[in-house]
Formats: sequence, C-alpha cells, structure tokens
Amino acid sequence: VTRYIEQQGSVNPAIDIYQRWPGFFAWTAELGELTGFLDPVRYAGLLEPAFALLDALLVFAIARSISRDHRWCWSAATLFALSNWVAQNYFAPQAFAYTLQLFVCLLLFTALQSPPRAAALWLERLVRRVLR
Repeated sequence: VTRYIEQQGSVNPAIDIYQRWPGFFAWTAELGELTGFLDPVRYAGLLEPAFALLDALLVFAIARSISRDHRWCWSAATLFALSNWVAQNYFAPQAFAYTLQLFVCLLLFTALQSPPRAAALWLERLVRRVLR
C-alpha cells in the first residue's frame, strides 16, 4: 500500500481494505519521501524488532513510573517481551497503534504522579458538592 501511494500519489479503495484506511501507509510513504528510503520493503522487515524493543522499553518505563525497584521493572519488561507473541509487530497500523497506546499509558502514569493542579482540585470539590 505504501508503494502504491508513493507511485500513484493516491489510494484506490477498490483494491483492498488497506486502501480504505491509508493513514499509516500514507504517513510511511511521506516519511520515505522525506528520508529518501523510497522502497518500504527495505525497512519493513526492521520494524518488527524495532517495535518489539520500543514496546519493551515503554513497558519498562511504565513499570518505572509505578515502582523504583529496578528488579521489578526489568522483570515486567522481560515478562512482556517473553509473552509477546511472534509476528504481531509487522509493518501494519496495529503495531504502530499499540506502541502509541503504550506511550499514552506512560504519559498518564507520569502525569498522575504529580500533585493535583488547582483546576483539578476545584473540579474535585465541584463533583463532591454535586454528589452529596
């Protein structure tokens, strides 16, 4: 699909389902144009180990935001890497979305560690008054 977008400059929804949801492939086609890597076959095979490594690092960072015990964090990342089934991180929107989901979880866990801001405290008081 990425190659088709690079060559044609657009998508053809009549070809297959991936042509109907081309966001990821259009993004990789544009990234290929910017970096000079115009053949996605050359780098698509590298994405599986790259996604696996990045996902394991994100799980480690999430565990680190919960606990400061390095053994627990490394255990969580190792267990994740060992239990992560093979061939799910291929060149597809699902692998990219999963990595983004882990990143959003990391952002939420780190944001929840900070003390509440004035707006959050005001909202909490408002909700308590309403629920009484």
